[in-house]
Amino acid sequence: IPATVKSREYVVLGAHYDSEPGSPGADDNATGMSLIYEVALKLKALEHREYNFIIAFFDQEEDGLIGSRAFARKLKREGHCVHSVHTVDMIGWDADGNKAVELELPTES
Repeated sequence: IPATVKSREYVVLGAHYDSEPGSPGADDNATGMSLIYEVALKLKALEHREYNFIIAFFDQEEDGLIGSRAFARKLKREGHCVHSVHTVDMIGWDADGNKAVELELPTES
């Protein structure tokens, strides 16, 4: 989704579409896919965007982040100026049952 003003910077928004073997994938990660898709629609409708947006749906997240790592290498190889990356996983996850938003820390890689 291109910026509406001149910009070299990209914001990457993504989610993975694979799930654990034997899992229907409703929470992990149809929820993340749905959110990123809806955000993309909202971004597209904006009259003003200061950044270019890349919407990415990854495979093989459950197998050691293979898809997202390959995509990161591609962005680097192509020389994209990446402002930030935001990925969504398991929106419905409530590990402690307190009905609060669960946040995971970003990975070092």
